[in-house]
Amino acid sequence: MSLEAIIPRHPAYIMLMKSAPIELKDMQGRVGWKSMEAVQRGRMLRADDRLQSPSPAAFDGMEDLARQLEALK
Repeated sequence: MSLEAIIPRHPAYIMLMKSAPIELKDMQGRVGWKSMEAVQRGRMLRADDRLQSPSPAAFDGMEDLARQLEALK
């Protein structure tokens, strides 16, 4: 999604693929991104490629996301 599509939605969390070449510190230094509450509070989740395949491994990926959400509480 483009930055222009994300900012008006005021996301509580931002989810990126683990292979994405951007980190939270990068977002915190970019105009537009740094104004979002999710970025200011460090609420970034990393999903891995297991979620993209319709297999039992997708459940492992979902459990990983659940652990990340729990850690952000």
